[in-house]
Amino acid sequence: MFMTADQQRYLRDEFHGLTLSATVRRAKIYAPNISEQQHSPFQSGLRRELELISEHYDREVRDETHLGHIDRLASSLSQQYSAVLRGGRFRIGPAQKALNLFLKYLWCAGLIPMPPHCPFDSRVIAKFPAPDQLNWTELDDIEAYARLVTVARAVAGTLPLAEWELRVYNTVSTAAARGT
Repeated sequence: MFMTADQQRYLRDEFHGLTLSATVRRAKIYAPNISEQQHSPFQSGLRRELELISEHYDREVRDETHLGHIDRLASSLSQQYSAVLRGGRFRIGPAQKALNLFLKYLWCAGLIPMPPHCPFDSRVIAKFPAPDQLNWTELDDIEAYARLVTVARAVAGTLPLAEWELRVYNTVSTAAARGT
């Protein structure tokens, strides 16, 4: 599928908006009493970081590299924007959600190969055995995130995580649309 530069730019802009909304709305990342105007620099910084990191995904990326990207994203944004972040920190949970979701959009649009992981949120984590369920919005440990990946791979069986999560998402979304 051929896509012009303007089409790609438009889609990437939309993907950033969707990623930001899904990450920020549920994770409550901002410190209390921070105005919408004060969010703007963080949002621009997140967008910039996601664009830089996504350049590495034009080919297959190994788990260690991907874990490093998530950890650096959380650390970098925490250092730059601690004043507007709840607890002064952009936690691992929201960082993985932002990066993994942005990569999912790029992959679904055919702009990158399949990413190594999937966005971990309540829909995905609900598919895990009870002892492995946790609140992704509060997750702030890269080793705990790596354990989520291990559990997800066991649940996904032979499917790559990105394909498995896409099926989970589509099944849950279809059920919700039907009211079941």
